[in-house]
Amino acid sequence: SITCVLNIGQRCDQHAIQLSRTSEIKCIKNILLGRRLVDQDFDIWFRGVKVDDDNTLEQYHVQNYDTLDICASRKGGMPKKGKKGKKGGKGKKDEEPAEEDGLEGVSAAELKNQISDLKDGLKKEMEERNYFQLERDKINTFWEITKKELEEKKAELRNKDREMEEMEERHQVEIKVYKQKVKHLLYEHQNSITQLKTDLEMATKMLQDEHRARERELKEDKRRLKTEMREAEIAHEDAIRKLKEQYDREHQALRHDFEQSAKELQDKYEKKMKNLREELEGRRKLEIHEVEERKNFHINELMKKHEKAFGEIKNYYNDITHNNLDLIKSLKEEVAEMKKKEAANEKLMFEIAQENKRLSEPLTRAL
Repeated sequence: SITCVLNIGQRCDQHAIQLSRTSEIKCIKNILLGRRLVDQDFDIWFRGVKVDDDNTLEQYHVQNYDTLDICASRKGGMPKKGKKGKKGGKGKKDEEPAEEDGLEGVSAAELKNQISDLKDGLKKEMEERNYFQLERDKINTFWEITKKELEEKKAELRNKDREMEEMEERHQVEIKVYKQKVKHLLYEHQNSITQLKTDLEMATKMLQDEHRARERELKEDKRRLKTEMREAEIAHEDAIRKLKEQYDREHQALRHDFEQSAKELQDKYEKKMKNLREELEGRRKLEIHEVEERKNFHINELMKKHEKAFGEIKNYYNDITHNNLDLIKSLKEEVAEMKKKEAANEKLMFEIAQENKRLSEPLTRAL
């Protein structure tokens, strides 16, 4: 669709209307009659040419904002605007000099040809005049439309400027509010970081103190257990040595008593033993053998008891040592776990510092 300007000649009215370029002229006439823009039989002229009812605007190359002239339907060309009398008067004046110039001898056919040529020239001049008048009306219409659009655009520009000023004021207020919020957030963030640092340092210090105290206790227990173990070993060695010494003393005493009794018997019965030497020798050997067996049995019993006691003491101190080693191992694992936690806390502190730095950079740029 295009917008055309209708120039109603008799009333000198101009109307802008949207039409389809493919619409026929008779349909456009019906639209104008339906809107009561015209109230009689009329013709539509474009650039001095009367348009046919069966044709379309596209066939006449009508463009956007072109002017269509609406004139009352008459035979001949477009109506003249009050210049008929003058032109008729000029014709009368021209007829008199023609008679005076000796046209009496000109034939009627030649006069008709001259009249036809003059009519053609007049028609051509009228078409050109109408075309220039239409162009002038078109330019005036364009100027009025452009002037209205310019005023509307100026009004829109003023409104936009006013809106921009209001938006700028709101933007400045929002920036101030945002700055206050950012300052408040930074203050809270700094307080939370300080509190976290303090809590972390106190927790680390307490854990270190507990670890040191636990380590001191374990070291003291270890030293005490070593001392007790050493004392037990010394006591065991002393007991074995005393048992050996006692056994040696008893053995020597028995030997001494036996030798003494044997000597006494030998002195007492030396004479009798001469006859009974073989019998007494046999008895003596038997007794010596029995004594050796009892002695060996007693020694074996003592050795078994000592080995059993030593094994029990050894197992007892081995269990204590293993328990201490397991405890030391678990404490070492706890120390390693604490070091891991401390490394994780340091990493968390570093991430918090990086986040703080990242949040403070936009604030620095905004300030």
